[in-house]
Amino acid sequence: MKGGKDMKRTYKFEEDDQAYRIYLDEIEKYAINKDNLKVDGTKFYETFFYEYSIGDSIEIIKGETVNPNNKLSLAVFDTIDKLIQEISQKINEQEE
Repeated sequence: MKGGKDMKRTYKFEEDDQAYRIYLDEIEKYAINKDNLKVDGTKFYETFFYEYSIGDSIEIIKGETVNPNNKLSLAVFDTIDKLIQEISQKINEQEE
């Protein structure tokens, strides 16, 4: 993990017909195919935590393409957000 001291990254969660896509600075960093909803754990770690350091923070926000009436879209967003926050918390607890 190689982040800077107290670095904050804000990712944007978007969706289209094929996938849920997560962007950082308008560059797609991670995608979950809607056909199978599989999460690649290795790619997930590399995307969000490879450069993460104790004290860093990650925020994920819903983009404009997320349908607020689609329960599956909201569930996928909530699950990814919760997973990122729980992993971040565990990493930051290592400092204590």
